[in-house]
Amino acid sequence: MGSARAALRSCVLGRSFFCAKVYAASWRRNLSVAPALKGDSGEKKTILVVEDEESLLKLETILLTSRGFEVIGATNGRIALELLEKEKVDLVLLDIMLPEIDGFEVCQRIKSNPETKKLPVIMLTAKKSQEDLARGNEVGADWYVTKPFKSAKVIEIIERLLL
Repeated sequence: MGSARAALRSCVLGRSFFCAKVYAASWRRNLSVAPALKGDSGEKKTILVVEDEESLLKLETILLTSRGFEVIGATNGRIALELLEKEKVDLVLLDIMLPEIDGFEVCQRIKSNPETKKLPVIMLTAKKSQEDLARGNEVGADWYVTKPFKSAKVIEIIERLLL
């Protein structure tokens, strides 16, 4: 429990963090602790977090909900695409190495769909090669962040893309 608390503290304080392993399906979480960016009609901004590592998905959710965002989680690309058909989402935080459909393919499908092509996509991944960065650009990602990352930087990018 102490290490989880330290990881959470690092997340909230904006320090680097990296975590490990598997989650199961899609879910929604909304904890209000900070003022949220709001849409034109006054509702909270919703972020779809697509991450197959359970602890990292939880940390990203805690980080975003503590900043007042509503979070919908998906653990693979197929679930993410299904959720985008059903839910109103303002931004996608997308891992690349995912089961079933990888993040590059998910991003390409988002950007090729007329209904979601303007949806901001941030790729958040351990893939750091120039080829991966170029591929992220090719499929239309709005931003590319490599792990480990500074949570404050991710929040800054999210806020910039949502304004």
